[in-house]
Amino acid sequence: MPGSGWVSADSSLVIHAEFTTHANYLNHICERSVGLGVHASTASKPNPHSIPALVSKKIKLATLTMSNIDSEMDQINKFRDYAQICSSWIPVKSYYLFFNLLMVLEWLIDDNLDWLSGTHEEVNRQLKELIRGGVLSFSEPAFNAIIPAGRVATWKIPSGSNIVIGNPDLKTRQRQVIKKILEYKKDEFKRRNDIKRLVGLKKSNFISRTDLNLWEFLYWYRIKANYRDMEFLESGVNISDFFYYYLNYHTLSCNFYKSFTSEINRLSNTKYEVSLF
Repeated sequence: MPGSGWVSADSSLVIHAEFTTHANYLNHICERSVGLGVHASTASKPNPHSIPALVSKKIKLATLTMSNIDSEMDQINKFRDYAQICSSWIPVKSYYLFFNLLMVLEWLIDDNLDWLSGTHEEVNRQLKELIRGGVLSFSEPAFNAIIPAGRVATWKIPSGSNIVIGNPDLKTRQRQVIKKILEYKKDEFKRRNDIKRLVGLKKSNFISRTDLNLWEFLYWYRIKANYRDMEFLESGVNISDFFYYYLNYHTLSCNFYKSFTSEINRLSNTKYEVSLF
């Protein structure tokens, strides 16, 4: 299912600028994920052992999460008002779907069971290392880019372009999303280190040690939804806009679920002669 090509039903965009910004970024990533392919360049060898129990647990969690997202989408198609309620939690569900799939994929790539119990930061950092090393790649180049924070900090974004809808410049939109991820990382760094301003040596260290990848969108939006400011899902946003927001999350989830499970099955058939999905 392609991206929705979302166009706001609300003509007063400036009133809901933050919602429009997030909906635009989501729509961009959704469209990049259409027809997505995943490939792991790993020397997979047959494994005489059985599938670990923890793997089966992750498979079940991913399957149930995708089923739940599908069921919600079915209900939203019948009752559009339901989208406003579901929009608060879909970033969390979509991320955990991705997280469980990623843990299984990383385990299959190097047979390291530690990935099945890794932290969010560890598993997401490993994803970037696999991409950087050429072990894991995606058919859409935007998902393969690992960009140093220092370069991102130099990007100039046209004022107001974050709320442009319809047919945005793709390069600008991609940079906007990456800059937003960097903004979230800065905020988290300041929160963890109990500082109000990121300046001097701390800023230099943060910039030099930070890089960014488009997949991190899922992780940071999950944190935003689960713990911190989700004011952009404020009352007054048109129900149709909530509908397309959820629709794009559903489509994105379907797209990466299909691509990841396909590659997981390819690897599991090589190693264990069984499809996990």
